[in-house]
Amino acid sequence: MPTMCLMGVVNFAGIEGFTGTQCEIDIDECAAKPCLNGGVCTDLINSFKCNCANGFAGSHCQINIDDCASSPCKNGGICQDSIAKYTCDCPPGFTGASCETNINDCQSNPCHSGSCIDGENSFSCNCFPGFTGKLCQTQIDECESNPCQFGGRCEDRINGYQCICRPGTSGTNCEVNVNECYSNPCRNGARCIDGINRWVCNCF
Repeated sequence: MPTMCLMGVVNFAGIEGFTGTQCEIDIDECAAKPCLNGGVCTDLINSFKCNCANGFAGSHCQINIDDCASSPCKNGGICQDSIAKYTCDCPPGFTGASCETNINDCQSNPCHSGSCIDGENSFSCNCFPGFTGKLCQTQIDECESNPCQFGGRCEDRINGYQCICRPGTSGTNCEVNVNECYSNPCRNGARCIDGINRWVCNCF
């Protein structure tokens, strides 16, 4: 048990934290610089107090506060602790200080003839009618199935086609053979035989 300094006694016994022949000097516990990492030391009686810099804690400011403890990085970002701050290593497709922003993969307008649907580090194209391909870059050839009959010529259109019919045929697909016998061109009771853009008379 420390003993208070007693006046009139040749050998003084002191209390902890003081020195001097009459215990008149407060020992500076900050002299040894106990506060680490930029902490500011305040001397107390037989003690000290550290006012820690941002990012540090502990009686000697010896603890680097883990700024990643609250899991600040979103969307699978990896947190890297630093002094009084953190950084996030974002996965592909995300950006921002906390990886909170989904990068717009449609910003470059990758879909040639379609609308772009943004995903996570990806996109998809919803093609307009008449187009196909991953980027809607290919016009569908509606003439590939040879829709025009009786030798009609097919002209491809966007999401459609047009048949240029030969003389004697008509219809969307030139499927109608015009009846050249309709006007009864054969005389004297002959039978008319219809052809394509022609007729013949079968005489009895």
